[in-house]
Amino acid sequence: MFKRFFLCLVVCFLFLPTATVLADVFFLPPVNDFYAENRYDMTRIDRSRFKVESPDGYVAVRKEPGWDAEIIISYWDDEEIRYGNGAELFIEYVYICDGDYWGLEEILYDGQPGWVPMDHLLVVYTTIVFERENRSSFYSYEGNLDALYAADRMVLWQWPGSDREKRVVDYERWILYDVEVFRVFMDGEGREWGYVGLDYVDRYYYDETVEIYNSWMTQHLESWICLSDLGNNNIFSFYPAPAPIKWTYDGVREWTHIDVTDNSSEYYSLSSINKARQYGIDETFTDVDETAWYKEAVAAAYEYGFINGKGDSVFDPYGQLTVEEALIIASRIHAYYKYGLEEGERLLAMYGRADYYYGAYNYCHVEGLIRENSNDNWDRIWNFYEAITRAQMASLCSKILQPKDMAIQNTVSSLPDVNEDSMHYTDIKLCYEVGIVCGVDALESFNPTGNITRAEASTIFMNLIDTTKRHSGRTYG
Repeated sequence: MFKRFFLCLVVCFLFLPTATVLADVFFLPPVNDFYAENRYDMTRIDRSRFKVESPDGYVAVRKEPGWDAEIIISYWDDEEIRYGNGAELFIEYVYICDGDYWGLEEILYDGQPGWVPMDHLLVVYTTIVFERENRSSFYSYEGNLDALYAADRMVLWQWPGSDREKRVVDYERWILYDVEVFRVFMDGEGREWGYVGLDYVDRYYYDETVEIYNSWMTQHLESWICLSDLGNNNIFSFYPAPAPIKWTYDGVREWTHIDVTDNSSEYYSLSSINKARQYGIDETFTDVDETAWYKEAVAAAYEYGFINGKGDSVFDPYGQLTVEEALIIASRIHAYYKYGLEEGERLLAMYGRADYYYGAYNYCHVEGLIRENSNDNWDRIWNFYEAITRAQMASLCSKILQPKDMAIQNTVSSLPDVNEDSMHYTDIKLCYEVGIVCGVDALESFNPTGNITRAEASTIFMNLIDTTKRHSGRTYG
């Protein structure tokens, strides 16, 4: 649609005299001919979020409602536009065609709206449903926002205690300048939650270190925040989303909620991390010798699904681990550990993991495994493909597990090349104390600025999730 629109504008200007003014208002063309002709027969719905679940395994997006209507072809790759089962769509209007309901889906990346069969969609629980169900419990905010303005970060929630789509607003990057609390909700633990409108500025600047120019950009968000605990993104999901359910034209009024005790320690378990494949049967790496010191760790990392090979049965044990790979591994371990395999996979997919840095970074940032800190370089997109430093690796590993699974079993008085002024010192010291690392040489040095091989990374991650593999009874310094 946008492509055709811009082409029309170009043609019009080519044929207009330069001094001619036709009007002060441009009228945009309708989204398509069918919409223009039938818009008054469409019904707007308030449950706009849906999940594809089709017996065909996908839904095709058509130019008009109806099974015989032409399927839309993508501008970008000349392929039919289809959404596979599990994909989430946003639909605002429905139309009846030959007794079937069809939903109008806005295909943002192509700029072409189209139609999908509503019978092949499930309704997804959203904040709209939460607010409808709890409207009678809402009240006006009587506090002040001093704490919010003074905080170093806050977490945005889709609804109070929701189990997905949290977003961290880090004040090292964002400047908050206007907040309005629309309504307040109190949960069973006495925490106040506010549905707020946030106006903030993305603090961009010229970074001389990397010679990159940035710009200022104002944004507005409306979301729930925990007024009682602004920066805590580990408040466990006491109000999880029910499973998607079948859509009906008259709306869904009842959802099945699972009562969950607000005690996060019950839901973090190493036993949730299980092997999904077998080394030596599903795969054998030709460059991993049977007698290599790292063979067991590499095999385990593969079996748990944390680290894959490079293709053609090659693992590349001495290749350097990149920041991207480290974030992907960390996000998988944490998701399985905190939420279990099934829910963990769902959340990783929701964050857009797709086995590359963007989704893994989003997940790790929201879950508090990393922070947007210019000193750490986590927020520098050009660093994701570079080798991770050993200090960054220690910082990441130290935050994946809860204290109950990070028992101190070594004493650290001092380390040869790391002290209290070193970046990530506390995290590095913790990794020694719990036995995840033990140094790189006879002096037990850490080499914080050095890089780490894929074999070394496999060993560290295996020490993390298998407590029997950790070093113990040692004294450093």
